[in-house]
Amino acid sequence: MRRRAWLIGAFVAFLGSVFGQGFGCQGEIGVPPGASPQTGGPAEPGSGGGFPSNTGGFPNVAGGNPGTSTGGSPSTGSAGSGTSGAGGSPSSGTSGGSATCASGLTQCGTDCANLGTDSLHCGLCTNACGAGQACQAGVCQCETGFTKCGAACTNLTSDAANCGMCGKACAAGQVCSNSACATSCGTGLTKCGLSCSNTMTDPLNCGTCLTVCPAGTSCSAGRCTCPGTQTVCNNQCVDTSTSATNCGACGTACPAGRSCVGGSCGCAAGQMLCGTTCTNTQTDAANCGTCGTACAVGGTCAAGKCNNPVVNCTTDNTVFNGHITFYSLVTSGTNIDVACHFPTNMLPANYGAMNTADYNAAAVCGACVEITNSQNGSKLTIPIVDECPAATNMQWCFNGSHHIDLSTSAYGALGANNNPAITWRYVPCTPTGAIQYFIDPGSNQFYLAVTILNTRYRVAKVEVMNGGSFQAMTRQTYNAWVLSSGAGSGPFTFRVTDIYNHVLQDTAVPFTANKPLNGAAQFAACP
Repeated sequence: MRRRAWLIGAFVAFLGSVFGQGFGCQGEIGVPPGASPQTGGPAEPGSGGGFPSNTGGFPNVAGGNPGTSTGGSPSTGSAGSGTSGAGGSPSSGTSGGSATCASGLTQCGTDCANLGTDSLHCGLCTNACGAGQACQAGVCQCETGFTKCGAACTNLTSDAANCGMCGKACAAGQVCSNSACATSCGTGLTKCGLSCSNTMTDPLNCGTCLTVCPAGTSCSAGRCTCPGTQTVCNNQCVDTSTSATNCGACGTACPAGRSCVGGSCGCAAGQMLCGTTCTNTQTDAANCGTCGTACAVGGTCAAGKCNNPVVNCTTDNTVFNGHITFYSLVTSGTNIDVACHFPTNMLPANYGAMNTADYNAAAVCGACVEITNSQNGSKLTIPIVDECPAATNMQWCFNGSHHIDLSTSAYGALGANNNPAITWRYVPCTPTGAIQYFIDPGSNQFYLAVTILNTRYRVAKVEVMNGGSFQAMTRQTYNAWVLSSGAGSGPFTFRVTDIYNHVLQDTAVPFTANKPLNGAAQFAACP
């Protein structure tokens, strides 16, 4: 099919040079709708172009869309040059900040710990002292009544392997009673294995044999107790004055973002309670300076003051001189086969394909232009959704031509005939509703491609929240914005900036591919 199309295209180009008839950018001849066709056979669909289906990555993309001839001799569209795409959650609102502990305490998970004395977090959050040990000055030391023998703390009064002194083992059949090897335990002692234990005070046999007290506790009156003011909560010693999971009492947990200070859930020094979350109002863009004072989308907060993006609405009044031709898309269902990667079932009747130079690697996609026909002065505003590739359409779409290839409807709406000269300029689009996101079907958690639809102005930047911060996506020549490493399985938070520095942010955008997904707002209009 591709070879046949090329031969027919070459033949039609030859006829054009003989008869002086101009051909459109993408396989059409410049006969206006309703005019008498040239003599010739039936129109032949163009070859190539479009976005073939692709699994696991982005499709190879041909620049421009193939066209069909409108009347006259058959002609074929030629696929322009294209590029290959790379293979391949959070919400906005009140910023919580981090829960900071009071002076002298360290955040260990959800708890604030004194690393100098806390046997569960001794010296380090991850260092828990063992049985018979207590935390002293950040180091696990043997408790009173225990002696360090090798790497372990042992009770020399009852340990048959270290009876009376380290390394002195009792003979077979003997027990250690009151630091001496004997055949039976002394008064008030209980035989636990080869040890003679006081189950009222022994943390290794507290109350009964083999009842070992948790790290940081001691045995008193046959019960495991915590040192100082600590309390046993879920078989652990905790300080209920600082524990965010046991604040004031066992099981009383502080809300996310709040810490436990003096047995009450509150905010640490330098933070303020905004709603139910502790935050630093000096740096929180959602609560900048005071609770509820939010900076503009894309803005930052420093020293309690917002630094918002500066909108620069400098209108481009440049008037371009060029020509127009027309073409017809070859579409099938929802196939995406325009260079700007817009779903063809969403295209209006009137649209255009920009020459390669002004297409500017997809930067013009979604722009609206006002065209004035030099033949009759009629005007028409259309969106740019496609490319007229110079490589295969040098007659019209050469560099500097400022040529626009129109849909047949747009060409007819201008009352155009014989590819007339035109002037055109950029104007704001008039979209209905909010911007939209179109996630490519080849996307997955390791590769994300999205096209922005329905915008008032051209898009200059797209970012996606990834790992807690916004990451810039890269625009491809087929107008998809790609993060080749992916951003997870969604939902996504996107931040979109237009050419005038208006910024929109949408949260909770679902990972739903191959359909338009509505955002929350539209770019503000420039005055």
